[in-house]
Amino acid sequence: MLTLLVLMGVSGCGKSTIGKDLTLALNSDFIEGDDYHPPENVQKMKQGIPLTDTDRYPWLIKLHSLVLEKANSYKNSEKNSPEQLKYIVMTCSALRIKYRQIIVGDNQISTTNVESDADQKENQFQTKFIYLELPKHELVRRLEARKSHFFNGSLLDTQLETLELPTEESKDLFKIDCYGKKNQEIVNEIMNIIRQ
Repeated sequence: MLTLLVLMGVSGCGKSTIGKDLTLALNSDFIEGDDYHPPENVQKMKQGIPLTDTDRYPWLIKLHSLVLEKANSYKNSEKNSPEQLKYIVMTCSALRIKYRQIIVGDNQISTTNVESDADQKENQFQTKFIYLELPKHELVRRLEARKSHFFNGSLLDTQLETLELPTEESKDLFKIDCYGKKNQEIVNEIMNIIRQ
C-alpha cells in the first residue's frame, strides 16, 4: 500500500529539511508544497499579508491532484515489485483540519466528484500527517536566520493562531516534539511511526 506522509506545521518548523532527509531514507518521491503556491500567494506572503482560505484552496487542490497523479502512476507501474515506490513525502503547512481533508480528497472542495475521488484515494494510498512541533522562540530564531524563503516572519503569529493541533482522537496525525533534536533523531521517530 502506498503511504502519503505529510510533514506539517508552521513556517520554520523544519518541514523541508526533514522532508528531504526522510525522502532519502525511504527512497521515496518528494513534493515540496511551497513550490506549488501560485505567484499571487507568494507575493502576499512576501508582503506579510496572511493568506485566506480562498487563497489556499487552489494550492491545496493542486497538491491533492499531484498526490493522485503519483498514486495512479504507482498503481499502473509493475505490480508491487520490491523496488517499487512505497511512500510519497509531502511538505505542507496543513494548519487546519479542512486543509488536511482537501489534500487527501475528503472534502467537497477538492473534487467535483467526491464519491469517485474518495474511492480512488481509498484504493490507492493511506495518509499519515506528521506535525513537527517547536516552541515559538525557536521558530522565531529560525525565521530570523532564514534569508532565501519568501515567507515573511511577521506571519508566524497568524499561522500559530490558525493551527488546529492534533488531538488524542487524531488517528492519522502524529506529533513530534522537534526541539533540541538532531534531524536524524526526528527522521528516526518518523520511521518508527510509519512502521506502526
